[in-house]
Amino acid sequence: MEWQHYNVLRCNMWYIETLLREIESSLDSLNKKEGIYKHVEIDLSKEQILLINEQIVQLYSVLEKIQKNFTLKNEPIKASKIVKTAIYDILETICETWSSYMEKTSGKIKSVEEKKQIDGYLNEILQYTNRIKEITEKDDLKAQ
Repeated sequence: MEWQHYNVLRCNMWYIETLLREIESSLDSLNKKEGIYKHVEIDLSKEQILLINEQIVQLYSVLEKIQKNFTLKNEPIKASKIVKTAIYDILETICETWSSYMEKTSGKIKSVEEKKQIDGYLNEILQYTNRIKEITEKDDLKAQ
């Protein structure tokens, strides 16, 4: 297997595993209130949750088969890679949340003040996100 394909496969399987863990976490969050927007309302029956969890177990087994079949090294993924991927996703989300984009995709925002507030908050998020990106890219601050 070409190294590019190997890396894509390994990273994407890791990402799928991360998403599975997120599903598990959300289904197990009856009494947890982590994060500002993380409160999860469980609208599934216990039976549905059980069935979903059974499928997740099967999915983990497929991921293990892929790992063994393609001898994907179980090396840790660098924190900087996780941060860079998350930053990229945040930047994409910001692009989809600007008031002008939302108006194109979801209809006119009635209040000019709301538009200014949304874009103002997004500018703040963008500023801090870009700062995280800069910090991650600085070689002189990286752990040795």
